Amino acid sequence: MRRRTVRQKIAQALYELEFQPDAVDRIFAEQSQQLPAEEFRFFQQMVQGVHREQTELDRIISRYLKSGWSIDRISVMERAILRFAVYELLFQQEAPPKVIINEAIELAKQFGDPHSRRFINGILGKLLRETENGTNHH
Repeated sequence: MRRRTVRQKIAQALYELEFQPDAVDRIFAEQSQQLPAEEFRFFQQMVQGVHREQTELDRIISRYLKSGWSIDRISVMERAILRFAVYELLFQQEAPPKVIINEAIELAKQFGDPHSRRFINGILGKLLRETENGTNHH
């Protein structure tokens, strides 16, 4: 199974957990049946990591929003994709940053509205530039 498919499942799980925070055990049980072991480990690590670091992720994302915008103004799916990508960029660092950003853009194309792709690319691009310049302190 390709990582992109697993990332789709992660984005969908994070979206669902926004509305049903107590569904995590059910989601893990379902995905443990559907995903091969290695992919399930990645799925579980990502979902748990985003959940654990959500306050910090939201703080980081908020720094890149336009003046007057808050994390709550972002659509639930865009928020899920951004949290997941920022977590993977800053805390996981298994995949190269450009791959993580490209995957987030693909998820935005699939699940978001026509503006989601540019919005997510803009935020992740700024974060990556700061990280590469050593100015990002999470």
